[in-house]
Amino acid sequence: MRVLRVCGLAVVLAYPAMGRSQSRAAAPALAADSAAVHTTVMRWWTAWATADTAAVDSLHADDYVEYSEGSRTFRHGRAAMREGARRYFARRDRFEWSLNDVRVQLAGDVAVVTYRYEERRASGVSRGASTDVLRRMGGQWRYWAHHAVTH
Repeated sequence: MRVLRVCGLAVVLAYPAMGRSQSRAAAPALAADSAAVHTTVMRWWTAWATADTAAVDSLHADDYVEYSEGSRTFRHGRAAMREGARRYFARRDRFEWSLNDVRVQLAGDVAVVTYRYEERRASGVSRGASTDVLRRMGGQWRYWAHHAVTH
């Protein structure tokens, strides 16, 4: 019985150390994934701001879902996103943008990104917050879902 207690105590005491060593080993991969997700979010905003249809299309998953409070629309699927982008680009002026408080949380091949945004147009400034869900597909991060609210 004493041997079991000692072995059990050793496992309990070693567990946090094992977790730290695994975390340290995984840290470079997590940092690289986090940076790649952040870069994808920046590319996404640039594509929308400059009406780059090809870039917008390349950044979305086929089963993409979106709700934007500003336009009060739901988009389900890449085809709906393409049509929405076409209409958006036809009627909107180009804009400058900035993001603040960007946070990336990773869980395997899925990333959740939250941030505050500001869009500056000739017609005025709009501010809001977004939650984006990206999924790694074929080695690339793609937008799986986008939700935006304005302030």
